[in-house]
Amino acid sequence: KTFLTIYLSKIKADQLCSHLASFLSEVTLMRSVFLQFPPAVIAAAATVLAEFYLCREKPQIIPFLVDLDTPKLRQCIDILHADMMAYEPDQFQAIHEKYSEHKYAQVTSIVPRVDPLNVLFG
Repeated sequence: KTFLTIYLSKIKADQLCSHLASFLSEVTLMRSVFLQFPPAVIAAAATVLAEFYLCREKPQIIPFLVDLDTPKLRQCIDILHADMMAYEPDQFQAIHEKYSEHKYAQVTSIVPRVDPLNVLFG
């Protein structure tokens, strides 16, 4: 199992949340800035943002993340969120095409919400 599948199973994520978290995780594979983060932190950030973008005010995953380095998690969430706010499909063409399909609930059309760190950890 991957960290992402473990986190998603802990919160009993629906398919939309699972697809969105997978999309966010795959985006991190295309950017070298994410090499500084352990896989568990990336998976946690993707899960937190997926829940947040789907308007779940307090993501269910947060209580399960107490063992993670909180500053690193916040930094990863901040960078990933910034990438989503500036998201250009052309930069991630294959990933964008994949997650634009009905099979993946067209999660590329989900609009990121503003200021997750303030709402989640503020």
